[in-house]
Amino acid sequence: MAHLGLEGCAGSRVCVAGNSAEYRDGEVLVFDDSFVHWVEHAGTQMRYTLMITFWHPELTWPERIFLKQVVRTAR
Repeated sequence: MAHLGLEGCAGSRVCVAGNSAEYRDGEVLVFDDSFVHWVEHAGTQMRYTLMITFWHPELTWPERIFLKQVVRTAR
């Protein structure tokens, strides 16, 4: 997973598997979202980020199709 901080990132951080990183406008954070994770936003502005999801390189095409269906069903 990649998060690009677009605007209002001051006071925000992502916590992943016991580690944390601060968001900054114009910077990218990359992390493995298969670990327990959450975002804290203590800023005073609305926070805007662009989130990009990457498939694990060892997933096969049938596995990717299956996972897409699972995600659609869960929504």
